[in-house]
Amino acid sequence: MNGQKGYLMVEVLVALALLGVIGAAFLSGLGTVAKSTASTNEREIGRNVAQSQVEYVQGLAYAPSYVPALIPPEYAGYSAVIEAVPLDDPNIQQVTVTVRHQDNVVAVLESYRAR
Repeated sequence: MNGQKGYLMVEVLVALALLGVIGAAFLSGLGTVAKSTASTNEREIGRNVAQSQVEYVQGLAYAPSYVPALIPPEYAGYSAVIEAVPLDDPNIQQVTVTVRHQDNVVAVLESYRAR
């Protein structure tokens, strides 16, 4: 019996070490999921802002350049740039909307306009 007294303590320590390793891996995974969710949310908002800018341009008169529409305050930190490039046919232009969030490009949307 005396030889088995130390085994319980060793088993408990090994179990605690395993739980610690598993817990650390789990918490690391949660951090990765949180970052991924934030990145996906940022890109989705960027796409929505870009789409609203394209719709805004489609409602304007044909012009060589366009000023972006105001971005709602709930999307603070997002900005849009609209570039209009005439194609070979002077009546058609390619409109490219680039949306940035904190100096990172999060969405680019291209569309075409005709007179």
